[in-house]
Amino acid sequence: MMTVNLSLFFVIVLLALLSVAQSFNEEKDIDPSKVIKQDLPYIKCEVCERAIAELIPAIDEIKEEHNAKFKKTPLEEVKILEVIENICKPTKDNGAWIRKLDISETTNSKKKYLSIVEPGGVAKCQSECLTIAKSCEDLFENDLDMDDLSALLWKKSMTIDDAQVYFSSYFKRFLDIFISFKGKDLSEVDKAMW
Repeated sequence: MMTVNLSLFFVIVLLALLSVAQSFNEEKDIDPSKVIKQDLPYIKCEVCERAIAELIPAIDEIKEEHNAKFKKTPLEEVKILEVIENICKPTKDNGAWIRKLDISETTNSKKKYLSIVEPGGVAKCQSECLTIAKSCEDLFENDLDMDDLSALLWKKSMTIDDAQVYFSSYFKRFLDIFISFKGKDLSEVDKAMW
C-alpha cells in the first residue's frame, strides 16, 4: 500500500513540474534571432489594425463575463491590462490570432510589397509568426501607452472602427507615409520613415 501511495505521490509531483515547465516555456520572450527585422516597419500598420480588431472583442468578452458573475462590482482595470498584455503573445488565448497569419510578399516589376494574410488554419509559431508578434509587442510597448489604453477601454466601450480611428492618431506619421507611397517600392517608404 505504501509503494502505491509513494508512486502516486511521485506521479503528482512529476505532473506539477511538467505544468510549471510548460507555463515557463509559454512565458518565454520572442526569440529575437527568428524575427525578420527588416519586415517590421512594413507590417506595422496592418498588425495594428488586426491587433485592435482582436483586442476590442476580447475586452468586450471579459466585461460581459464579469458583469454576468459580479453585477454590482465594476471590472478592475488590471483585468483589461492583462488582456492587452496577452494580445501579442501567440501562446496565449488572446494572442492565438497571430498563429493564423502569414506575411505575404508580392513582387511587381522589381518592387517588393508585404502584407499580412490569413491563409487558413493555425500554424506553429515560426519566423513569420514571431515577426508579427514582435511588431504587435512593439506597438503596445513602444508606440502606445498601455496604462492610458487600459484606462480608456475600462471607462468606455468602443467599436473596432472607433478604436482604429482613435489609435490611428498615434500612427498618423506612418499612415501618411504609407498613403503617399501606396503602390511604390518599399525601399522608398523605408527611407521616408527612418
